[in-house]
Amino acid sequence: MPIGLTKEYVDQLLQGRVRERRSIEYKRVLPDNSDKDKAEFRGDVISLANTDGGDILYGVPAEDGVPVGPFGLGAADVDKEKLRLEGMIREIVPRLPAHAIESFGGYEGGEILVIRVEKSWLAPHAVRSNESFRFYYRTSAGKQPMDIDQVKRAVLAADQMPARVREFRSTRLDLISRGKAQTGLDSGSKLVIHMVPYGSIASVVSLSAQAISQQWQNLRIRGEEDSRWFNIDGFVVALRFSVDKPILSFTQAFRNGAIEGVDCTFGAAVRGMSPIRGFELEQRIIVALGRWRAALLALGVPPPYAVLLTLMGVKGVELERQGRIVNLGQHQFDRDLILAPDVLLESREEEIGGAIRPALDAIWNGAGFAESPYFDPDGSHWTVEAFNERSRR
Repeated sequence: MPIGLTKEYVDQLLQGRVRERRSIEYKRVLPDNSDKDKAEFRGDVISLANTDGGDILYGVPAEDGVPVGPFGLGAADVDKEKLRLEGMIREIVPRLPAHAIESFGGYEGGEILVIRVEKSWLAPHAVRSNESFRFYYRTSAGKQPMDIDQVKRAVLAADQMPARVREFRSTRLDLISRGKAQTGLDSGSKLVIHMVPYGSIASVVSLSAQAISQQWQNLRIRGEEDSRWFNIDGFVVALRFSVDKPILSFTQAFRNGAIEGVDCTFGAAVRGMSPIRGFELEQRIIVALGRWRAALLALGVPPPYAVLLTLMGVKGVELERQGRIVNLGQHQFDRDLILAPDVLLESREEEIGGAIRPALDAIWNGAGFAESPYFDPDGSHWTVEAFNERSRR
C-alpha cells in the first residue's frame, strides 16, 4: 500500500468535508463497461498522471465538491471491481508506471474504493478514441484536454529524461575511475549499478539521510556490507575487512533518491585472469535491484526507475557461461569499459530479470555472445535452483 493511503486518510477527507481539488476527486459510483464510461475513467486517471498525481474516491457522493454521504459502494464485489479497473488502466498508453487501487470498509453504505495515481515521468499519457489519442491534464476544476503546445512540451520533457540519466552515470563513472567516489576503493575491475528514479532527475525527491539510513540492509549490493556512515551526499553502506584494507563494495544512496552500487570483488578476475561467472553476476544484479526497489518504495519514491549497468576494468577477462568457459580466449571483453544500455523498471511489481534483459544481453554481447544464456523461452530469468540443476547435467 502506498505511503499515506490508509483508512485514516480517507476518514480525514470525509469527516473533514475536504473539498475536491486538483489532486482529489469524489465519485458516487464506479464506471460501467460502456465505451463512454471507460473513456471517462481513463481520462480521469491520466489527467492525474499527467499533472501531479492524486486520488479518486469511489462510493463518495459530493455536493459542490464536498463529500456528503452516505458513503460506500453498496453490494459491489470490490475485489472483482479492482480487477476490472486494472484492466481498463492497462489500456492507457504509454503504460502507467505507478498507481494503486485500495478499498476500505466500515461505512454505512459499504466499502469505498480509492485509486491513487502517482505523477508520471513517462507522461504524457493518452486515451485512445477511435483512431486518435486524447490527452488530459488536471486543474482545480477537474480534468481538461491538453492543447497541442502542452502535449509538445510534455513529450519534450519526457524525451530529455534518458539523456539526463546517462549524464548522471557519466559523471559518477568519472569520479569512480579517478578514485573520487569513495576513498580507499579497491583498484580492480568493478561492477557498477545505478538505479535512478525519474523523480530524482526532475529534482522533486528530497530525502533525509536519517530516513535513508533506516533502509541500510536493503541498500547493500552484495548483502554482506556492514560498515555504514553518513556523508554529504546521503548515506553509505560498505564492505571492508578492516580500516587499513580497501573497500570491496559500497552503495551510495543519494538524498535525491538515486542509488549507486560498486562491487569490486571481481577485481581478482583482471589480476589473476580468472573468469567472471556469468550467472553469479546476473543474480547479484537482480537481487540488488530488488532490494533497492524495496528501499525506494519504503521511502515513498515511486517508479519509474532507470537502471544502468557498467563493467569497468574488464579488458581481457573471460565471461564464463553455465559453469564453464566456452571456447577459451574467444569470449573475453575487448575493452575496459562496458556500458550497457539503460533500461526502465516501470512498476512496483515488475519482474526485474525480464525488465533488465536488454542490459544483461549487452554485457554478454561485450564478451562475444549473442545473448544471456540464463532466460527461459517465456522470458523469465533462471532461478538459482534451475541454474544448479542444469549445471549438473
